[in-house]
Amino acid sequence: MIADPVEGRWPRRLARACGLLVAGLGVFALLGWILNIPAWPSLWSETIPMPPSTAVLFLVLGTAVCLRAWLPRADTSLRWPVPVGVLVTLIGLVLAVTSSMGIFLKVEQLGITIPMTPGQYPLGHMSPLTAILFVAGGLSFLTSLRWPVARRRLPQASWWLA
Repeated sequence: MIADPVEGRWPRRLARACGLLVAGLGVFALLGWILNIPAWPSLWSETIPMPPSTAVLFLVLGTAVCLRAWLPRADTSLRWPVPVGVLVTLIGLVLAVTSSMGIFLKVEQLGITIPMTPGQYPLGHMSPLTAILFVAGGLSFLTSLRWPVARRRLPQASWWLA
């Protein structure tokens, strides 16, 4: 039988630290957009800035991973992890399909005005690869939960997806 990936002291601490790091990057990028500090969303100069939608999904998924590691037994009594995992997975799936088709949804910018330069990749929109990785992250989060019918396969799937 495979042990729960968040069992034990060090794996839980590592999951909490990684969750906080991911959520912190999302907050940092969102503050850059909100405060109109162009260097913050791109993290490094000369790179494409992180879209607001990506920053929000970083914040949501990072917080969920941190809470999941903090309260490992709580997912049997609390129902919040399933909707969070489904939401991240579905948003990633929708954005993967639309952005791969060249359809860029205005809702991705979350009402933030983002200057556009003609001939450039549209800023403020998630790339299809990033969206697919959010699908994998959401599925990994969902399969890491304790499901009554799951024995071995879901923890293994969660590990491979992560």
